[in-house]
Amino acid sequence: MSISILAQPKWFRLTYRDDPSSTISIGWTGASGTLYYDTVDYASNYSQYANSQTTDRTTSYKGNTHYFVRLTNLNPGTVYYFTVQYSSTASASYSFKTISDDPNQALSFISGGDSRKDLSFAGIGDPPCWGISCRQTRRDLNTIVSRVRPDFVAFTGDYIRNYDVPFVVSSEDDWDEWFEDWTYANGPDNRLTPVIHSLGNHEDASDLDNLFDVSNVDVYYASNFSGNLLRLYTLNSEPSDVCTDLTQKNWLENDLQQNSMPSNTPYWKIVQYHQPMIPHANYSSRTDMINCWSPYFKQYGVRLVCESHAHVMKTTYPLLYDATASSSYNGLVRDDTLGAVFIGDGSWGAPPRTAYSPISNVTQDVEQTSGFFF
Repeated sequence: MSISILAQPKWFRLTYRDDPSSTISIGWTGASGTLYYDTVDYASNYSQYANSQTTDRTTSYKGNTHYFVRLTNLNPGTVYYFTVQYSSTASASYSFKTISDDPNQALSFISGGDSRKDLSFAGIGDPPCWGISCRQTRRDLNTIVSRVRPDFVAFTGDYIRNYDVPFVVSSEDDWDEWFEDWTYANGPDNRLTPVIHSLGNHEDASDLDNLFDVSNVDVYYASNFSGNLLRLYTLNSEPSDVCTDLTQKNWLENDLQQNSMPSNTPYWKIVQYHQPMIPHANYSSRTDMINCWSPYFKQYGVRLVCESHAHVMKTTYPLLYDATASSSYNGLVRDDTLGAVFIGDGSWGAPPRTAYSPISNVTQDVEQTSGFFF
């Protein structure tokens, strides 16, 4: 006798393709269905929800089928509940909260990256993780998201290993585990936290597009949060020389310029990307990023930069681009008034590396640890 198991919607995740105060993209894996939503929680009683929407996009990728519904015209600063009706039943209900459009309302986010598993058991490269395993560390940190309940997570790349060395395990299995572990970020009331995605060196733009519904094929974009309180820039640090990526470089300059007028300058301008300008493990500095991006950070008042990749934890002094200063490190010099603080460098479960501080007047706090920032 054969037994068939009905596929169910699972691995729910959220991201933004437009205004975070009025839109959201809801993704899931497993079974197609209609999403029902409301400002009242009707659990799985989908017929009682006031609004419904069918799937806007379906992708078949990494061994699974993924479904995305893009909601618009939502109310700012509002909790919404939803369930997905499939076959003759419905999923459990989940919730999310749109970002307020009021700059006087508090806003919180978590920044971090590098959540891949340890490969040291295979004799490949990195030291072992803290505690039981990298995967357990990843779950523990995801659980912190569920407890802190930030407005969103700014993820700075490298979700899985995406085996770029000969190995027997498929990245499909690793992605399945990543999505399963991300459910630990769900609140006890099934509150979901949206993620703003950066591209790392262990995934490509197709991964972010097909798995998370990230809209920009080049993976650089910007969004305002809480009206004009914060503008978050996501950049692509993966070109070997970002100076040659003129499309991204010109977009960054133009967008910073357009959002630096007296009438529309955000109170905070924050940038995130994957590979750090000055890594705090034993990597080479990205002088191309320093030369082509940090002058814009200086000119247009960027005050916080979120990086990843090196698997250590750091906080720098406020740094400013000044290639002529004798005390600078590749063009960055401490400036407590106008400089940007750089945080990183990616320890969301990936094996930690030995901290390395290249110059004393750059680094305020650097340590070998597993953690992230909020």
